[in-house]
Amino acid sequence: MEFILSIAKTSIAVTLEKSLEQTGADLKKLYTGFLSNHQKTDAYIRVSCDNLTTYCESKDGPIRLPVTFKSQNYGFSVASVYKFLFLYISLILAEQKKLLIHGAGIKKKDGGYLFLGESGAGKTTIAGSAKRDDIFSDDSPVIGREDNFFCIYPSPYSQVDMFGPKREDHYLKKTELTKLFFLKKNDKLFIKPRNRKSALAEIIKKHIHSFEFMGSKSRIAAFDLCYDLCSSIPIYDLHFQKNDKFQDII
Repeated sequence: MEFILSIAKTSIAVTLEKSLEQTGADLKKLYTGFLSNHQKTDAYIRVSCDNLTTYCESKDGPIRLPVTFKSQNYGFSVASVYKFLFLYISLILAEQKKLLIHGAGIKKKDGGYLFLGESGAGKTTIAGSAKRDDIFSDDSPVIGREDNFFCIYPSPYSQVDMFGPKREDHYLKKTELTKLFFLKKNDKLFIKPRNRKSALAEIIKKHIHSFEFMGSKSRIAAFDLCYDLCSSIPIYDLHFQKNDKFQDII
């Protein structure tokens, strides 16, 4: 089985061997809104399995990994392959100078807002305050640069509503990234401008998916992208409770 994913203007051909076809049928449902018919692809991933190894074939050849998510009774679960693809897709995007970010991305009237926070910080609460079509992800939107501005793009990776209805061309959405917020739990509601150097350090350390697995060129490109981002757009700490009252101050 083969299908093509389009994420942040990057096309990735995914091939699953025959034994994974049933898994693939269910897997495609998780990528609703990100399946395309592009003839030209930027990268490809081939996933196959045997009794010893799992493969992910990149442009540099097959990568062999120990099978850590194969069940003797149930074979490969959809969630396992989904997570497996997530890792390699994040690395492919990094090669394209785009980053899957651990945060929530939503579209507002004046552009895209990115909210960063660790698990439990309130990303899903933030995303839940927006209209469905304006939610780019409550866990892993993509950021990149086009011409002289930064963009935020939707991704298929979310904590909730993974099977929610999406337009077939959902992957085409993008908006200029205009504000960045770090989420802080607090009994009081306020925002405070964030020091840009500390913002950069926190993004690099905590909020770039798969950064530790990137090659040196991708790491340097990721750092440069984040450095320029922190130098270009307003950055704040958003202190709030998990409700929608923050709307009035952002």
